[in-house]
Amino acid sequence: NTIGGLLRQFLAWREAAARNSTLGKIAARWLFILAGAAWGLGLVVFWRLGDLSTPGFQLALQATVWGELGVVMLIAMNTSATAISKEREDGTLDLLLTTPITPSAYLWGKLRGLVAYLTPLALVPIGTLLAAGAAVLLAQATGAGADVSVSQAVLNGTVVVPAVLPEAGLVVGLVALPFMAFCVMVGLQWSLKSKGMIGSVVGAAGVILAVAGTVGLCGWRAGPDVDVLGPVLSGLSPASAVQAVVQPVSGLFAVVSDAGLLPARIALAIGAVVGGLAYAVIVYTIHAGMVRGFDFTVRKLAGTR
Repeated sequence: NTIGGLLRQFLAWREAAARNSTLGKIAARWLFILAGAAWGLGLVVFWRLGDLSTPGFQLALQATVWGELGVVMLIAMNTSATAISKEREDGTLDLLLTTPITPSAYLWGKLRGLVAYLTPLALVPIGTLLAAGAAVLLAQATGAGADVSVSQAVLNGTVVVPAVLPEAGLVVGLVALPFMAFCVMVGLQWSLKSKGMIGSVVGAAGVILAVAGTVGLCGWRAGPDVDVLGPVLSGLSPASAVQAVVQPVSGLFAVVSDAGLLPARIALAIGAVVGGLAYAVIVYTIHAGMVRGFDFTVRKLAGTR
C-alpha cells in the first residue's frame, strides 16, 4: 500500500509536471493567468471609477468569465483525453503497469495531477468574480450601494438588486471546479478505451459538450422563468450560474419580487452545491467503472499505436 501510494503521488506529480515540460507551455500558462487576472481586475477598477457603465460592465464581465471558463474546460478535455492514449502509443503505459501501482491508484493519480494543473487556470475567472463581488460589498458598506445596483420593476413598485451578486465567485466556484474534474474524468475514460488520441478527444468532446449544453440550456431558460426551482437549476451548470450571478435581473427575473432577491440567492447557492456534489458523484462512478474494466480494456488495446 505504501509503495502504491507513493507511485500514485509520483504519477500525479508527473502528470502535472508534464504539462509544463517546455518553455512555451509554461509561458502560455502564466500568460493566461496574469493576463486574465489583470483584465478582470481592470474591469472592476474601471467600473468603480465610473469609466464603464454598469450594463457595460455586466456584459464585459459575463463574456470574460464565460470565455475563460470555456478555455479551461477545453484544456481539461484535451489534456485528459490524450493522457492515457498517448502513453499507450509511446509504450509508457506498458512500463507503468509493471510496477505495483493498481488501476485505481493509476487513475486517481491521473485525475489528481490534471486537476492540480488546471486549478490555477480555473481560479482566474473565479477570482474575477470574487473581485467584483468584493467591490459590491465594499460599496454597500460605505453607503454607495446605489452605485453598484440596478432597479427592477415589480408588481407593487420597484426593487433594487446588486449589479453582481456579492457571493458570485463562491457560487460559481462551487460548481465550476467539480465540473472541471468531471471533464477530466470523462476525458480519461475515453482516453482509456480509444485506440488513438484523435478518437479519444472527439469522443470526450461529444459527451462533455452534450452534458454542458443540456444542463446549461435548462438552467439558462429556467432561471428567469421558473420560480424557486429556476435558480436551483441555474446553479447546476457553470455557464448558467455565471449568467445568474452577473445578470441577476435577467437571470433570476421570476423570483425578483417585493421581498427582494434573497430567496433566489439562497436557491442559486443550493443549486451550486447540489451540482458540485452531483459532478463529484459522477466522477467517482466513472472511476469505479473504469477500474472494473481496466485490465480487459488494456489487454484488448495492447500494442495499439
